[in-house]
Amino acid sequence: MNPTQTTAQILWEMAKVILPALIAGVGAWIGGRLSVSREMEKLRNERAFDHRLDWYRRAARGIVEYQWFLINFSRAFEAGDMARTKELAAKRDATKVAQEADQREMTLFASPATIAALNRANVRAGNALKGTSLSSEAAQIAVLELNNAYFVLANDVREHLGMEPLTLQELKAMTPDSATTKLDKKSRET
Repeated sequence: MNPTQTTAQILWEMAKVILPALIAGVGAWIGGRLSVSREMEKLRNERAFDHRLDWYRRAARGIVEYQWFLINFSRAFEAGDMARTKELAAKRDATKVAQEADQREMTLFASPATIAALNRANVRAGNALKGTSLSSEAAQIAVLELNNAYFVLANDVREHLGMEPLTLQELKAMTPDSATTKLDKKSRET
């Protein structure tokens, strides 16, 4: 036997043992890397989903709180209860920064339809409340605008969660004050 041939055979035999182990090691490393990468992406998506859902909850709660503020403020204003009016205004001012931050977060989490509905509600509610007095009709118009924004927000959340959207009739049927008012008719016309 030729010594060179023996060395070549030995190297070939070693390569047959080492090469599969090397390929298996590289494959395991790539597989592990891809698995960790995929799990990290999944975790990021879950965290983003949780942050978005948290914002939706805060936005919905903010809309409802603002509606009740408007109703209670207009009632106190019309009744001439200046102490209650000042108390409500102070309470509203105390939470204004947090509410403004929540509203600005809409550009991070809300759909374009929700952003448009919230902006439209803010503008229309602001227009209804302009002036020195807050009538119950102006407050009711503002509350209706906020209801419309809430409806769009609710459907945005439902879409985000993979649920069927609600119709306006279904949403109205869920609320205790589902009777149609003349302001509802006005709101539909605009």
